[in-house]
Amino acid sequence: MSYAGTKRGVCLYLLIIPHLILAFLCPVFEIAKLKLFSQSEGELTCNTWIEYIYLALTLSTINAIFLICCIFEYDDLAWYFKIMAIVWLIFPFIYTFLTINEMGDIPFNCPSDYPYTSSTILAGCKVREVNLICMWLYFATLIIIIPLFWSWRNASESSPSLDDSERGTGGFFSFVDKLGLLSILRRQPPRPEDEPKIKPEVLFEYKVGTAESPTEI
Repeated sequence: MSYAGTKRGVCLYLLIIPHLILAFLCPVFEIAKLKLFSQSEGELTCNTWIEYIYLALTLSTINAIFLICCIFEYDDLAWYFKIMAIVWLIFPFIYTFLTINEMGDIPFNCPSDYPYTSSTILAGCKVREVNLICMWLYFATLIIIIPLFWSWRNASESSPSLDDSERGTGGFFSFVDKLGLLSILRRQPPRPEDEPKIKPEVLFEYKVGTAESPTEI
């Protein structure tokens, strides 16, 4: 892979790390939100359908990550990832529009000086805020990853770095190689024990102008 392709791969790898973290945080905060809203004794209400659709979307994202890392190659599930990407590019707008007024008069940033009726309401407000932030951060990283991914994929297909036997070892191995990181990881400095050792007591005498082997004296 070219230097430009490797650089794209490294950038993609660095973006994927926070992207994966957000993929796991989104369902955690969504579940916490549903739990706190249900404990508010009717003071906080939410659109149940949109909340559970969002929860299903986040769990499907984690399932996709597991499949691509442990079981399948990307090409086997390309259609699945394309559908997930399209849904993620649209759904945050729908979710935000349908949930924008669910806190009533409470400001979005949940100020500490607001007269909350209980600590549960304050906690629900905070969790809702973090939940929305995580969702939009995931959306933002996805917007950056998609063009970077296709650019890197085109570069990797034009100059593959693994032979067929190595490509069959698993999805994650092939994925890391296509990012251009495997060649970097393989570059290890020579170890001292691998260097040839010359015994000082052994001398060699070469006959000049002949092709004979050296003789030990």
